[in-house]
Amino acid sequence: MNTKFKPGDRVYYIQEDNEVYDGIVHCLYHANDPDLSEHIMLKTLLQSQPYAIAPAADVFFNLRPAMSEAKARKKRQLQQYKKEIKNLQDLISFPLHHDLNQNGMAREAYLARAEELGYAPV
Repeated sequence: MNTKFKPGDRVYYIQEDNEVYDGIVHCLYHANDPDLSEHIMLKTLLQSQPYAIAPAADVFFNLRPAMSEAKARKKRQLQQYKKEIKNLQDLISFPLHHDLNQNGMAREAYLARAEELGYAPV
């Protein structure tokens, strides 16, 4: 493994929801498959999820680069969701494929495209 992190390091990491969390490196591991990236197991500061696993590329020593990367990912995700909604039929079917109550980014894209298509939410 060529990772720069070591157990005990305090780091910031990006989870699947593109939010930044802080944690402590617990251990490093690499799958037997050379095509897979290195991963880091982190002890989180969250009571609801004491451990998390993140690709090494999603782990940062400093908050600012982690926040910058998360912001860029959110922007890309928002644009991707908006591209899915091309017309009224797409607007109607979008909530059938994305949980607008749980996925804030999907909800934001849905409302923006509804307004752009002339269907302002009530």
